[in-house]
Amino acid sequence: MTYRTLLRIKVMQLLYAFESKNDKMLSVSENELIKSIQKTTDLYFHLLNLSVFITKYAEDCIEIAKNKFRPTQEELNPNMKFVNNLFVKRLLANNEFLENIKSLSASWNDNPEVIKSIYSEIQQSDFYIEYMSSSENDFKEDKILWRNIFEKIIANNVLLDEALEDQCIYWNDDLELALSFVVKTTKQMQEETISESLLPKISREEDIVFAKELFADVILNKNDYRDLISRLSQHWDPERIAFMDILIMLIAISELVKFPTIPINVTINEYIEISKMYSTEKSHMFINGILDKAVAILKSEKKILKVESVKI
Repeated sequence: MTYRTLLRIKVMQLLYAFESKNDKMLSVSENELIKSIQKTTDLYFHLLNLSVFITKYAEDCIEIAKNKFRPTQEELNPNMKFVNNLFVKRLLANNEFLENIKSLSASWNDNPEVIKSIYSEIQQSDFYIEYMSSSENDFKEDKILWRNIFEKIIANNVLLDEALEDQCIYWNDDLELALSFVVKTTKQMQEETISESLLPKISREEDIVFAKELFADVILNKNDYRDLISRLSQHWDPERIAFMDILIMLIAISELVKFPTIPINVTINEYIEISKMYSTEKSHMFINGILDKAVAILKSEKKILKVESVKI
């Protein structure tokens, strides 16, 4: 996933809510869109920061055990592999991560029971036991460990859900989405991370403009886009086409028409992937077919005029 994927998903979510409202005010919804994107970005960094706090908690546990009145030989000579994990060390060397953590209002210091609970589950997991018994110590292995922790433990921790609900009303609904970006980070992070971008900040003006213009264009032109979709799906029973499928196609067509610097294949692939996450099992095949036909028509009508692409 890219950061633009997050923006597209947020536009889709807000459009879904917008269509359900009686009082539809575009300006209010646009402000809600930007606020929602920022909150999800904050959650992403907050979740990444769990790895730092859990590692510190493990290190504290080791020190406490060493300083017991009668420590065992194992406590005096502990296995330090987990606390010396290179993924966390690289994360703490990343300037973007450190800057974003400073600006967060929430802190895991306020939820020590969450850290304790997650670390206890980690210690009991088969993948942790296997990891600690290995003599290998490399960056790739350490990234895999944290990917497993986020996917298999943190994603299912009940105390974490409760803590997030107390911290921000947006966060429980966005947990799965934010975690998917965290997992992506564990896969993509390089060993040199001081200036590496983890997830660009929403304060980037071009991203704010992209999200707001995409949202507004769908609202203003949805009747035209809906007519196109209806023409291309005339052999389908309208009652059997999922509303989410229609919404995804409306946004995709808007992006194809409205943003000439984004390549056609990028747009189509992005919305096919989004449909796999948010719609029915076979929706992506239906959406792919309709969008391919839509591109052909829009090109013939000269409504899609692409220019040289830029980094998105």
